[in-house]
Amino acid sequence: MANDPAFLFYPNDFLGGTMGMTFEQKGAYIELLMVQFNRGHMTYDMILHILFGSIILRDAIKCKFDIDTNGLFYNKRLESEQNKRKLYSESRKNNKTGKNQYTGKSGHMTTHTTSHIIGRMEDEDRNRNISKVSFDLSFLSSEYSECFNDWMEYKKQRNEKYFWEL
Repeated sequence: MANDPAFLFYPNDFLGGTMGMTFEQKGAYIELLMVQFNRGHMTYDMILHILFGSIILRDAIKCKFDIDTNGLFYNKRLESEQNKRKLYSESRKNNKTGKNQYTGKSGHMTTHTTSHIIGRMEDEDRNRNISKVSFDLSFLSSEYSECFNDWMEYKKQRNEKYFWEL
């Protein structure tokens, strides 16, 4: 799978976590987060290169990064968000291909989800007192009207309903 092109960014968390930083420090911090996102854990030299060797920037931002067992720097929150995003993307991919935690349970999710949908639709019907809608098709040509009626009959045979039939 190709690298994910995005990660979730929480502006309130960023603002709260950088409240005491200057604009220059915030800019350097976000730059470091982008480098970690694109390249992974960073060496000390990479960080110095990004910060242009500034001691003031280094001291303010150092607390935002941890050091892994290889001596590389990384931000725990960013790594956590990347992992969540990866798991979510994988779950969507698995659902699309039919490979999920419910595979092999004799259609458990299909019947389970269907019962929720049908139940919810019935509740909405009762709550809103939707009456059946009838359509005046006299303005249509007889050929089209016939075709439409055939289509509706076909849908009824398949137990498929439209919103006006709920």
